[in-house]
Formats: sequence, C-alpha cells, structure tokens
Amino acid sequence: MFKTFLAGLFFIAWPLSASAEWTPAAFVDKIEVDTDVDGLAIYYFHVQSGWGAASCPSATWARIQSDAIGSGAVLSLLMQARAMGVQVTVEGQCASPGFFTISKASML
Repeated sequence: MFKTFLAGLFFIAWPLSASAEWTPAAFVDKIEVDTDVDGLAIYYFHVQSGWGAASCPSATWARIQSDAIGSGAVLSLLMQARAMGVQVTVEGQCASPGFFTISKASML
C-alpha cells in the first residue's frame, strides 16, 4: 500500500517539476547552429551571464531543434533581437545543467 502511495505521489509531482518556465530578460551574445544531428539542425543561443532560469541556474545556452514547431520563427526572432541589441526572454525547460530547451521566445 505504501509503495502505491509513493508511486501515485511521484506521478502527481513529476509534471510539476518538469513544467516550463520563463527566463528573465537578457541579451543574446552568440548564436550557433549545429547541423550534424541526425539530419536536423539545433539552434543554440548564448547569454554570457546565463539565462537565469530557476531550474537551470548555470545554463548559459538555450537551444531549439529544427523539427520543433515554430523553431524557424524562434530562430528569426532571436537573430533579429541580437542584431537590434534588444533583450529577449524564452520559455522552456532545463535540459541539463548547461542547457535550457526553448518552447517559446519573446523580444522585449
């Protein structure tokens, strides 16, 4: 019975720990594209001071894979923000200690 309780608690709490979050506003200082990933591209966006996401405090890179819905729009928006010197914020999830995976982006 206790194991069933723990399993239920895990499945209730797990989505909360994996929820998306917005980063604070930041200036993108570097953009890189990796085209060596199973025929897909991954777009990387660097912020020198870090993206500042609470779940990923040491992440200085945010990324989105080219087959993700809207990835071209995210790439375009973040490239334009970089060229204009405008701050951006992104929504996503911590993928590893150094990377934040993007699901949405906003230019401020």
